[in-house]
Formats: sequence, C-alpha cells, structure tokens
Amino acid sequence: MVDDGSTEDLSEAAQLVSEGPHQFRRIPPQGVSAARNVGIQHSSGEWIAFLDSDDLWKPEKLSAQMQLHAEHRALRISQCQEEWFRNGTYLPQKAIHEMPDGEAFYRSLQLCCISPSSVVLHRTIFEDYGVFDENLPVCEDYDLWIRITPRESVGLVREVLVTKHGGHEDQLSRSEPAMDRFRVYALAKLLAAHDADEILTVEQVQAAQDVLRRRIQILQKGAMKRDSHALPLYIELEEQFSRGNFAECRRCSVQLLGKLGEG
Repeated sequence: MVDDGSTEDLSEAAQLVSEGPHQFRRIPPQGVSAARNVGIQHSSGEWIAFLDSDDLWKPEKLSAQMQLHAEHRALRISQCQEEWFRNGTYLPQKAIHEMPDGEAFYRSLQLCCISPSSVVLHRTIFEDYGVFDENLPVCEDYDLWIRITPRESVGLVREVLVTKHGGHEDQLSRSEPAMDRFRVYALAKLLAAHDADEILTVEQVQAAQDVLRRRIQILQKGAMKRDSHALPLYIELEEQFSRGNFAECRRCSVQLLGKLGEG
C-alpha cells in the first residue's frame, strides 16, 4: 500500500497491511504516477495489479484474471468488467466505454478504455515499455496504455469484478483544466519515440497522427475563445505537427504542462 501524502489517519490501515506479508509505504505528495511507480518498484511478484483508493475489488477478481493468463500464456495484460457509481448512484456504461478484448491500441487512442483498478500486468511489461510518466498529474494511464497496446493484446474477464466510485470533489479527473493537453503530450511523446525507433506500424502512426491533429485543433480553438496565454504554444504545436516534427511537438507539449493555470 502506498500513501501519497494523505491527510487522513491511515495508522490502522498501515498496521493491518504491515502485519501480513505486505508493505506500507508513505511518500511525500507527488501524484498518482509516483505512487504507483513506488508500488511497482517495491513489489516482488511476477504479476502486478493496482487498486485506487475509491475503488473496490470483488474477492475473486485476481484469481479470475490469473486463470485467464494460465489459459492464454502469451497475454501479459488483462482486465475485468466494472460497475460504476457516481455520487452513490449506479451509472450504466455506454457502448463507447466497452472494454477491449484483444487489439486495444486504436480504442486506446480515443479514450482510456483500460482501467487501472481492473488491470493485471506481468512485471516485464514495465521493463519493456516503462512505468507511469510522473510529469502527468492526470491521463497517466492513457499515456501508458498507448505505449503498451501497439504490440500487446489485452485479455478480458467478462465478469463485473471491480466497483468504481466517482463524482467526489477530489477526484483527479476533475482537478485539471483542458485535459486534452495531457493527451497531446502523450501522443506527441509516442510519435517522437516512433521517429527514433520505429515502434509503430504505418497504420498505427496514421491513427495516432489523426487523433493528435484533432486534439490540437480542439485545444487551440478553446484557447482562442478564452484568450489564453497558452495560445502561442498551441499555434507553434500545430505548425510543428504540420511539418511532421514530432520531437518539437513533444517539446511544445512539455511546455504546455507548465501552463496548467492559464487555460
């Protein structure tokens, strides 16, 4: 268990965790990416799973996924179905939120269709694709999934084994303005990495470029409407994109991460 600078009294939880063959780690507030990376670093098992503080696992969750991996040994990542509640009210999932079973890259470009609290990953995944990007206070999972899914199939246990609770005031997805800027950073980083190492297929490159172009246009339009100080960076980002210079796109997107309060 990793406590990322919580202000709550977790002494009882720390004692319960430490009494078993587990670890309780308390770190200064650094964000969800750092907390998960600390958990990965100090884990010792072959397989790794995450459970966010506002989510619940059903007792059979891990065993069901490990059975899937035993039957499909080539799979290094899987997830299970979830049920969602917002402010205590059941929230039916839309078709767009259907979890992938197998190929997941193209869906992952559009939205985050892999859930951290439902996923199980072989630890070699992190050796091959890296850990969570600590530059990202949100959309850190989007960034990781678009790095993993170009080459990895995602298994799915078609049982509801995770309960997710949302809608509360401190929910991370509600804490940052212009969320697309984080996805632009992730996409620019992916395409720059491909330019250096050819990690994507031609079709995957085209799909990633299409999504990046749309998100840049959306952000630029919003910045123009709000008279944002970030507008010159969005304009430069679009110019570098039109030139196919994704290393410069990544540089611009890194600068945008520092303009979070400017809209």
